[in-house]
Amino acid sequence: MKHIIVLNLLATTKKNSVLKAKRYLLKQSHQFRTKLDA
Repeated sequence: MKHIIVLNLLATTKKNSVLKAKRYLLKQSHQFRTKLDA
């Protein structure tokens, strides 16, 4: 039973880090575009 909880935690953490990475990339590309426009 315990290992299922651990797997769920891992999946959640993975999903969160993927979301964070996507958000980070979006922010970076936005800054890049702003630099190009300036």
